[in-house]
Amino acid sequence: MDRDPANPAVWFPLEANPVVLTTLAQKWGLAPHIHFEDVLGLDPETLSLVTRPVHAVVALFPDTPGIVAARTDEGPGEADAAAAAHVAVVVPPAVTPIPPSPLSQTSSSPPLPSHVSHPSPLRGAEDTLTADVGLASSSAAPVQSAGAGSSSSSAPRVPLWIPQVNVGHACGTFAVVHALAATGLAPGLDEFVAQCRALPPSKRTDLFRSSSLIHDAHNSVVAAGQSTPRPEDWDDCDHFIVFVPYDGTLWELDGVAPRQGPFNRGVCEDVLADTARVIRDKYLPVAGESIHFALLALVG
Repeated sequence: MDRDPANPAVWFPLEANPVVLTTLAQKWGLAPHIHFEDVLGLDPETLSLVTRPVHAVVALFPDTPGIVAARTDEGPGEADAAAAAHVAVVVPPAVTPIPPSPLSQTSSSPPLPSHVSHPSPLRGAEDTLTADVGLASSSAAPVQSAGAGSSSSSAPRVPLWIPQVNVGHACGTFAVVHALAATGLAPGLDEFVAQCRALPPSKRTDLFRSSSLIHDAHNSVVAAGQSTPRPEDWDDCDHFIVFVPYDGTLWELDGVAPRQGPFNRGVCEDVLADTARVIRDKYLPVAGESIHFALLALVG
């Protein structure tokens, strides 16, 4: 049985560890040859060492005052009427309830890790648009990938976006789900994604929160990391987002404020290089002294 949305379950933080994210994605059918791996720097030489092809890039960053202020200034952007007109409403036929998941976390599991303890030192270096979702855009310089959902139209379609509202420390799982929904690499999520696309964003959050398919997979991997923080430290956790190529555009997907929809980061030619550009130009300059950055590429 799926979980009661009126009684939200606990969501423990994930560690920014490629083994953790790969194990999570495999719960939903990710092929064995595809995995997450660390990106150890932002310079071209280091980026060239990353396995290809790259399908998406998960980023972990610290919520420093500078980053919070910069993201607030960027805001959700303006709604893109052209893109909204371009996207056809897709309602899948005969959507059935998500079946129960056999995944569960036992009481003998070791202490639960946070996602802040495995940062990489980077300082050197198809959805429907509904009335309550905005299409955000960035002033970043254009940087086209034939990723999932590619089309020849000049008005880009947008990937699935799910708001993270009252879903605790689940940003790591939101990032992985967003990546897999955009790329179509996890067949175990196909029905969940189809259901989400047929719903307005607020209802997608309810579906995410109440889904045993999502929650049980999340909690089954929280103990797979290397750190064992205390629950009282969770408020200091950093934040996961994901960058995906979709319809020739680099999209930043983040379910929390100030974002109110997929954020357009410009034309995408190489998702890894273009993500590195955004981190280098938009995030690092306002991060202060924090080095709690990590990039994990979905590759293979």
